[in-house]
Amino acid sequence: MNSRGILRRGRRFGTGSIHDLLKTSTYCGRHYFNQTDSRSKKKRPPSQWIAHAVPAIVDEETFTRVQALLHARSP
Repeated sequence: MNSRGILRRGRRFGTGSIHDLLKTSTYCGRHYFNQTDSRSKKKRPPSQWIAHAVPAIVDEETFTRVQALLHARSP
């Protein structure tokens, strides 16, 4: 993507930004609001998250396979 001149938020892609893209469920059509407390910045339990459907860029099967690969390679 860097060689094509594609930027993310005005910056070039690095390993960290690619990892963020691979881990974010928004790209497969599920976005969650209310994940963190706005005052304390602490993560809330998943039971308090609000799911919202968004247009998917990646199909669910591909996203699930990528998650399994990332988990298998995690130290």
